[in-house]
Order: sequence, then structure tokens, then C-alpha cells
Amino acid sequence: MAETNSSIDRINNNGHYSCGHCDDCIRNGWVMNCRWATMVEQARNTRRSRYLTLNGETKLLMDWAEKTGISDKTVRTRLRAGWSVERALTTPTKRQNRSTQRL
Repeated sequence: MAETNSSIDRINNNGHYSCGHCDDCIRNGWVMNCRWATMVEQARNTRRSRYLTLNGETKLLMDWAEKTGISDKTVRTRLRAGWSVERALTTPTKRQNRSTQRL
């Protein structure tokens, strides 16, 4: 049962809204491609979402930003400037350098 703040979402955005079990889905070979998702989950599950891989681990850019403490805007700017994913995610910002020195 879905939470009250959830709505139907496609797991694969390129697929159908399909249950995988009804006659239409079986006849067309469609697998289950729906789930109940919160607005936050749906916002992350878009074609615009960017996935990055570092050391064999793949995450959404916004998840990497949260994990590293480097803002997603900074990571995007670095990547647009031609930085490698590794450099963009591992080079501390000036703000991080100052706060690290205080510790």
C-alpha cells in the first residue's frame, strides 16, 4: 500500500506504465515497471538525473555531492569545465580547506 504522499512512478523512464501481470502486459511482453514513489524519489528518477562512477561505485550526482560535502552546483561546474569525475569529486573546495585547517 502506498503512502499518502506517494504516486505511481515508472522504474525505467523509457518503459511503459506496466504491471507485468495483466493480459495486455503478458501479450506485449511488458515486465513490471511501476512502483509507488515519493515526490523526492520521483524527482531523482528523471532523464535529467546524472549518474557518476568513482572507484567502481555509481551514484546520482546529488548523492555524491551529499557524500563528499561538495555542492552539486560545484561538481556540475567542474565537469562542464572538463574536470574528470575523480578530480571533481575529490578536490576539496576552498571552504572545505579552511574548515579542515580549523580542526
